[in-house]
Amino acid sequence: MNNKKKIIGIIVLLILIIAVTMTIVLIKKNADKKMKEYEIEEIAEKEYKYFILYTNGKYGVMDTNGNILIEAKYDKVVIPNSKKAVFICSNEGDEKNKVFNEKAEEIFTVYDNVEEIELDGLVTSLPYEKNVLKFKVNDQYGLIDLDGNRIIKATYEEIRGLKYKEGELLAKLNGKYGVINIKGAKLINFDYDNIEADKYFEEEEKYKKSGYIVCKTADEGYRYGYISNDGEKLLDTNYNNIKRVIDIQGQDVYIIASSNGQYGLLKNKEKLIDFKYQGIEHNATNNLLIINRGAKYGVYTLTGEEVVPIEYKTLQFNGIYIYAKTGSDIKYFTAKGEEVTTKFTSLVPVNNGEYYISVDQNGLYGIVDKEQNTLIENKFVYIEYMYNNYFSAYKNENGLGLIDTKGKEYTVFNYTTITKIADTELIKAENMENSKIEIYTKDLKQVAKLENAELEIRDTYVKLYNDKTNIFIDKHGNIIDEKQALESTQEAPDTIGKYAKDYMGYAQVYYTDEEIEAED
Repeated sequence: MNNKKKIIGIIVLLILIIAVTMTIVLIKKNADKKMKEYEIEEIAEKEYKYFILYTNGKYGVMDTNGNILIEAKYDKVVIPNSKKAVFICSNEGDEKNKVFNEKAEEIFTVYDNVEEIELDGLVTSLPYEKNVLKFKVNDQYGLIDLDGNRIIKATYEEIRGLKYKEGELLAKLNGKYGVINIKGAKLINFDYDNIEADKYFEEEEKYKKSGYIVCKTADEGYRYGYISNDGEKLLDTNYNNIKRVIDIQGQDVYIIASSNGQYGLLKNKEKLIDFKYQGIEHNATNNLLIINRGAKYGVYTLTGEEVVPIEYKTLQFNGIYIYAKTGSDIKYFTAKGEEVTTKFTSLVPVNNGEYYISVDQNGLYGIVDKEQNTLIENKFVYIEYMYNNYFSAYKNENGLGLIDTKGKEYTVFNYTTITKIADTELIKAENMENSKIEIYTKDLKQVAKLENAELEIRDTYVKLYNDKTNIFIDKHGNIIDEKQALESTQEAPDTIGKYAKDYMGYAQVYYTDEEIEAED
């Protein structure tokens, strides 16, 4: 009986030990997962509180009310986050930066140095990590937040921004690179000679789901592998070259890789096309592959099925057509590999799915509908889709103009450039000979025109101006006054804001000494 009680007690104890261990493991796993999750702060232009001040060739800091916080006496000033009063100032030859708050008090003085972390490969108005700084102690680097709280102690030989990945940092430990995030969590082990993001991009998440191409140096040279965005090693560092097919959206990772100089295709860890080709290229329009073996080309699907045999000296995608040529023999195929006879050398679908831009044998452009009925004859040198049923077109030597699918011409053809203004419903038409700029809505209604003009694009409006006139237009094409424009972004008041200019593309501003003196 005593033995049974002992056995039961041991079993209960083991169960308790296992339960406690599993709980600890689960808690640690959840804690690690939480540490690996990070948020990227978005700062609208209207939220800016601090701006770079420029006068007499030196830089300082000014707030939105026009108060000078840091005198303009530095060769370089960095404001990592324009909502927070942390200003990194330095002069050429300085061994150490000075960091100030809004009271011009020097902060973070306990460190050998404090530096901003520059973003690389990203188009952003604030090209720095917005919530962390790197500090240096005894030639080692760590991280602090903008309030001075230490995130990780100084243990790394190097910390810098990981190209294309805001919120993630390339760090070096014991001569090898790994990846940490802005919370200090390790994402990739410190095992590699180089690490790059694969450039995968989604509209909502941006580059956050981009994976990692990792590199080690072997006796034969560089060897590459691949780690997914969640840290799973998909490919060991055994390959001469690795390139992710970034046009294919979704969780699956398609990789064109080379082994011993021969290319193949992988989906995650699965080999789809064997390593026996001299080159593989992906075509995003048709989601097909151009395969090169020897000096001949063919077309395959992503699963390795042949669409066009590998027997052509020249092969390229012309919109929805596949152009194949050997000697004087020219053929056209559909994306399904069906040979077709066509009067067009190219049909390129436009974004709305209703039309194709066609190119004929003479290289002239026209427009057809989705049933390939001709809407605009092939008579233009170039055509580009704008909005709805509107296009820009280049006619002969005259220049660009705007047309619709019925052939109606909305402008003369004398513009040097016609472009859509990003993040608006506006079109800019410009003649560079006289710097004349005209602004149209997406329905081709002209809302403004000005000669000798320049254009500024702000968060909520655009400003068309010259020496005599300022025209403010919201992003839907409505003319607004200056007060409405400034209120919509909460920019600096008129006494200061009217002197604002772009500074090095950072969407910060500078003010000349003469302008400030004139205003005073």
